[in-house]
Amino acid sequence: MAGNIIDNACKWAAHRVRVAARATRDGPRARLRIVVEDDGPGIGAQARSRALERGVRLDETVPGSGLGLAIVQELAGLYEGRLHLDAAPGGGLRVELDLPAVPDARVHHHPGLALRSSSKAGGLGAGQRGG
Repeated sequence: MAGNIIDNACKWAAHRVRVAARATRDGPRARLRIVVEDDGPGIGAQARSRALERGVRLDETVPGSGLGLAIVQELAGLYEGRLHLDAAPGGGLRVELDLPAVPDARVHHHPGLALRSSSKAGGLGAGQRGG
């Protein structure tokens, strides 16, 4: 999702794309907010909802299918998130992707995923390739 938003910003930016991510709280729920801003032509307030419709392209001068933002919005909704388009403070477009954060983002050791040495288990050890 973030890749599509950043790719769009790079297509339309005149000189600058700003990407920021931060954890927030919405009551007891942790959220992840990703904000991408560019300094391109932006999208007028009346056209922003149309830009989120599947297959709609507001400008045909830049390659694209008109599917990316619609798919990002649909995926965000499936994850109980949202996608919002607005004017960037310095001109251009501001895209905000808000998603629920992973409840416990710590990495846990799982014994079934441990690497085994090839001499003990007959499998591949770290740094070895099959083939």
